[in-house]
Amino acid sequence: MRLLFIRTTGGMSGVERYNVMLLNALQKQKDISVHLLTNFKPFLQRLKQKHIPSSLIYHPIPEAGTKKELLLVILWFYPMLFVYLSKIKQIEGKKRFDTIILESMTEKLFLSPYLKLLGYHVIWIEHGPLFITDRSPLVKKLYVYKSTRPDAILAVSEDTKRDLIRGGVSARKIRVVHIGIEKIASPAKRDRNDKKRWTIGFLGSVTEEKGIREFLNTAYAITQNHAYASFCVIGGGPLLGWARHYAQKLKIQKNIVFTGYVEDVTKYLAKIDILYFPTHHHEGISLALLEALAQGKIVVARDIGGNRELIIDKKTGYLFRTKEEGEKILEKIIMGKLPVENIRKSALKHIRKNFLLKTQIPKFIDIFHD
Repeated sequence: MRLLFIRTTGGMSGVERYNVMLLNALQKQKDISVHLLTNFKPFLQRLKQKHIPSSLIYHPIPEAGTKKELLLVILWFYPMLFVYLSKIKQIEGKKRFDTIILESMTEKLFLSPYLKLLGYHVIWIEHGPLFITDRSPLVKKLYVYKSTRPDAILAVSEDTKRDLIRGGVSARKIRVVHIGIEKIASPAKRDRNDKKRWTIGFLGSVTEEKGIREFLNTAYAITQNHAYASFCVIGGGPLLGWARHYAQKLKIQKNIVFTGYVEDVTKYLAKIDILYFPTHHHEGISLALLEALAQGKIVVARDIGGNRELIIDKKTGYLFRTKEEGEKILEKIIMGKLPVENIRKSALKHIRKNFLLKTQIPKFIDIFHD
């Protein structure tokens, strides 16, 4: 079975890192070959490093999010259609792709009908909710209309599925396959009585939506009572420079490290004790949370979107709704007032049962075969 994934993007996020893991796992399966088509060179280079067949396509079209962007897509896409179809034929050679998997909005809306006319099996992957976001109502209406075209829509979380159904997408089209990771690390135990040297981490794109301002304000609040607490911001993003300046303004620069963008986040995750996740973004399933839990880290996350499927409150981690709630949880952990070792063990068991790639790959293959 030959699979072509198409993912156009403007940066490296958890979705791109997950694609690398997913395709790497799929290509190890018997009788399956994969190829990924992208417009983003750093993503292509990462795929090549893992020996995943991949190609670059010139792509001047923006992601269809606002009404203005949708208009630009309409103006640009039809000239680009020839480029897409020619590129697909070039990659195919003499053996046709069985299934084409689309992951970006523009291709879903405008490429799907032509792929179906050419007889391809078409799958959409939704990496998070759509209808609760601030995308243009016109884009959402067009999505519902075009959602009859793919053979199936894969949602990465139950929350994403509910969002699509509320928006008007047929429930019969949607299958949930949670994202997964390759393996679980062997976490080091920590002394619950060591109250001075807790390291609290932020992992993700350094943006307002991901909660970087709230993270830094929380770091300031924690250091008022725990001067030896340290913090680590893992990731790059448009607000990285601002975040460094703001940390200086709060006078916590000696307590905090900014890594900038890193390809391998695991070595930095190994250095933290708690992942604090104050995102305002409606996540599908956050790869950042999943990787932290798999390393035995205590996760304190905002009660939003797919976070609830990874974090069962007070069993596999802690959920909060307000900044004040989050700070109280961190205080209790630092003071040794919460059963973090029990939480850690339950979280690892939860990940091992529900979020390993080896258990998800057969589900993907079944859908691709249907």
